[in-house]
Order: sequence, then C-alpha cells, then structure tokens
Amino acid sequence: MDELITVSEAARLLGERPRDISDLFYQRRLSDDLAPVVGGHRLIPRGLFERIASELVERRPVSAWSRMVARLGAGTGAFLGPAMGARRTRACARIR
Repeated sequence: MDELITVSEAARLLGERPRDISDLFYQRRLSDDLAPVVGGHRLIPRGLFERIASELVERRPVSAWSRMVARLGAGTGAFLGPAMGARRTRACARIR
C-alpha cells in the first residue's frame, strides 16, 4: 500500500497550492474514494501524485497576458508600446 500524506504535504512536494489540490476532489475531477477524508484531513496516496499533477496542469488558468493577446490579436506588442514588448521578451527568455 502507498504511503498516505496530507494535502498540505502533497502540495509542498508538488509545488502547488493546497487549495488547488483540494478543489480537484470537491469539484469531482478526482473521486473521494482515491483519497478519503479521515479525521478532517484528506489522505493522499503517493501513487496518486502523477494524476493530481496532470489534472492541475490541465485546469491551470491561462495567463492574463495570453488572454489579452488572444483578445487584441497578434499586434499586441506594438499596441502596448516598446517598453511592454521588451518586458514581455525578457520574461519569455527566462522561461526558455
């Protein structure tokens, strides 16, 4: 049987917020049978980590910048001016 840990511990190990992990169960994206609530604490088996991580990635909200680009179109960098375009370029370079 897998080791059972709390939502807070799982969140620390996965680098996520505990609330986001709990929401997966409350919104029924993951079954309560997989990680039961015992004594007021949800106990998560380590074998469930990959599934939790994939669900979190799948439901992760699109960034505000991506929404703005989609709404305004491809010319957004020019529309916002060179300063914002340069800031965006530096941010994208750090991600790569």
